[in-house]
Amino acid sequence: MRIVLFGATGMPGSRIAAAVGSTGAPPRNPVAGGAGSPEAVPGEGLCEQPGFPAAYRATAPAPDRTHVSPAAGIGPGEATGAFRADGDRLPTDADGTGRISAEDHAAAFVDELERGTRARVRMPVAH
Repeated sequence: MRIVLFGATGMPGSRIAAAVGSTGAPPRNPVAGGAGSPEAVPGEGLCEQPGFPAAYRATAPAPDRTHVSPAAGIGPGEATGAFRADGDRLPTDADGTGRISAEDHAAAFVDELERGTRARVRMPVAH
């Protein structure tokens, strides 16, 4: 198994993702990435929406990776150990926003590493 951590800006991560993709990584390849890959509308990732910065589009996951994405609102905060995974959709709250602390995004990633319950899927997480 390979572990890939994307940088906060997406730029370091896109280079790492390209390098990992060229190595023939195994099918279960967890990636902690940005919020660009989950679906904003059915069949289209946030990174495919108008106005999404083109420089960050390369961070979208390849289909052979388990991509643990944060909600669109992520930042330093308290580690609560509580998060929800919302399938392929960008996680939002009742007011249309979604948030998760960086600490709980990391906890979701480690939880997936330890349990290994998902393979080759997007795994967006939020509080």
